[in-house]
Amino acid sequence: MTIKLPERKLEPSLSSAPSSSKSEPATESEFVSRYLSDHPDFFDQNPDLLNKMHVPHIERGSAVSLVERQVKNLRSDNHELNQQLQELLDIARDNDQLAIRLHRFTLKLLECDTYKDVLSGIKTELEEIFKIDQVVLNLDQDSDQTRDLIKKLFTTDAVTTCFTDPDKGCFQALYNQHNLQSQEIRSSVVLPMGGSTTSGLLALGSTDEQRFRPGMSTTYLNRLADLINRILAARR
Repeated sequence: MTIKLPERKLEPSLSSAPSSSKSEPATESEFVSRYLSDHPDFFDQNPDLLNKMHVPHIERGSAVSLVERQVKNLRSDNHELNQQLQELLDIARDNDQLAIRLHRFTLKLLECDTYKDVLSGIKTELEEIFKIDQVVLNLDQDSDQTRDLIKKLFTTDAVTTCFTDPDKGCFQALYNQHNLQSQEIRSSVVLPMGGSTTSGLLALGSTDEQRFRPGMSTTYLNRLADLINRILAARR
């Protein structure tokens, strides 16, 4: 908030000095001081400004005023709370966008008439709506490679996050199975397909190494997997 200062008005000089002499102009701090003196209730009307002001207490020797120390601690706590609040707002905003995208994705798949259309729509809409760089849908449960991947990936977790490190095997092995190039994929996640009995998998790859990472929330990923499973079952 900007403090509005009163406009300076030229007053007739009461000095006996010649009219050609000019008085020294008042400094900005003098104007602020004068304004606050003329408006003693200013901070009553603008209490938020007090949190931004630094008014040191008189120190005696090396001692620091207890009140000043408390004020500093309160300001530090207030700053941290504001940061936490902003983080929560950012998370809420991101979740809201995810919910909107999931809704659009659901409507697009419901428009598909056949099982084949759903399979095509899954890849197309994931790339379009969620901006996924690479989508691999594998429902070939009769394949030995698929069964081995399922056994390796879905041991305990419903959603397995993995990276393109060949030693970890998961996404790279899936790409090799489909003869795809994964050099540009920096992070990936693999979701189980087939409902209660996992008979396939859906792999999502991103060029952003932070897009899918260990410890991230998988709530919407699990909802996505459940949605796709239900629609595939209904169109089969």
